[in-house]
Amino acid sequence: MYDMNTLIAIKKAEKYLSQVIGKRVLIVIKQNDYRCIDIADKAAKEAVCAVYKLTWDEINKKTRCSQAVIPRQVYQYIMVETFGIHKNEVAKETQLHRTTVLHNINTIKGYLNIKDPLAERIKTAVEFAKYLFQKYYEDAFNDT
Repeated sequence: MYDMNTLIAIKKAEKYLSQVIGKRVLIVIKQNDYRCIDIADKAAKEAVCAVYKLTWDEINKKTRCSQAVIPRQVYQYIMVETFGIHKNEVAKETQLHRTTVLHNINTIKGYLNIKDPLAERIKTAVEFAKYLFQKYYEDAFNDT
């Protein structure tokens, strides 16, 4: 996790580069670099809860019920595959072993690859999480 001063510096760099280039610039930070983990977490959780119409507590409780398991797997998929958060960090957040997180991500990839009926809902959650991330990111640095 990085302090607010570092994140503010990144936002200022985006604004400067946007002015120099004449087009909007968004700095995307790769894994193991500066990134907004809290914003990604908030966006992913909110998107999954909205799409599956469950609270985070219902999704994250220790159960094997598919009503909670699939949204939990989608959250992990979004965090790792969409936002580039390391599996170990997602494992800590969900209190699971990193290999379980890896298995869950591969399960979601399987649904997406075989055009499973669940795929549309997964894609909706991913797109909504991206939208929310952009919104929260801009809101967090609007005052800088």
